[in-house]
Amino acid sequence: MKILQPLVKAAVMLSGCLLVFSGLLHASNPYAFMHSIASYRFAPTWLVGLLGLLLPYVLLTVGTCLCLGLLPRVSSRCALILSLAFVILQVAVLARGLEIDCGCFGQVSSPVSLKSIVPSGFIVVTSMVSLCVTPGNQVPRTR
Repeated sequence: MKILQPLVKAAVMLSGCLLVFSGLLHASNPYAFMHSIASYRFAPTWLVGLLGLLLPYVLLTVGTCLCLGLLPRVSSRCALILSLAFVILQVAVLARGLEIDCGCFGQVSSPVSLKSIVPSGFIVVTSMVSLCVTPGNQVPRTR
């Protein structure tokens, strides 16, 4: 278990860096991010605008917390929820046959495909493993 801890820590930091990078790119061009969100065709216009403005800063905050080890269980849960939602949206796009860019990393994004799901899938797996090995997940014993 002691060997696993440094590997999990490195993977969590990499996940945090991916979230920070994505957040920075989206915060620098919120209108392009809103367009990317709208192309998924899952939300009304008012929600697309709200997500386009707020989500980059949520990504930055969660990613920074992961990188710095701040609130590890909370930030891992948030990363898990964000990334799992993105994986589900991308799978839905593939199932509907839409041909859109994933929007993962702003202008550097690629079309939605199984390959574009990998970074978010990595964050999902890393967050789940982190939640399993982070102290504080033990069930208290009753006497």
